[in-house]
Amino acid sequence: MSLAEDLLQQARALCEIDSYRPKQANLRRSVSSAYYALFHALVSAGVESMVPARSELRTLVARKFQHSVMKAAAERAGQAERQKRNERKTDPGAPAENLDLLQLASAFVSLQEARHLADYAPDEVLTRLQATTHIENAAQAIRALERIRATPAAERLHWEMLLGKLER
Repeated sequence: MSLAEDLLQQARALCEIDSYRPKQANLRRSVSSAYYALFHALVSAGVESMVPARSELRTLVARKFQHSVMKAAAERAGQAERQKRNERKTDPGAPAENLDLLQLASAFVSLQEARHLADYAPDEVLTRLQATTHIENAAQAIRALERIRATPAAERLHWEMLLGKLER
């Protein structure tokens, strides 16, 4: 089982551990674990696409991914896909949007924001439904990543998540 799968499983377990009245600590950690499941899935996919197998550089490259750079890359990718969607409405010849990339990018941004609230906003009260929604969002985004993993759009996203904006 991959680290991402383990973290999703942990998130689900934390969300369900208290049968009647869930503890905020468990719900908060479940949201954080859901975010980190997606984070590690993206880093792993990025490293696998950039660095040859069995290279000692894999760990070094993985440690260079930064949350803020990844979020900015996801925001740009989501914006580009939404723009394609809008162009498609007015111009049938425009390229189709990549719904998996849009879902992945949107989920990463929203999950990072949810994790920040869960970890750093002591007055924030989470419900089990909110936590479950975040967990499912992460799971769907990981499945979307698997579907687009070998595409040029995913490759570009990985590089931008590592290096920042790439000029066209």
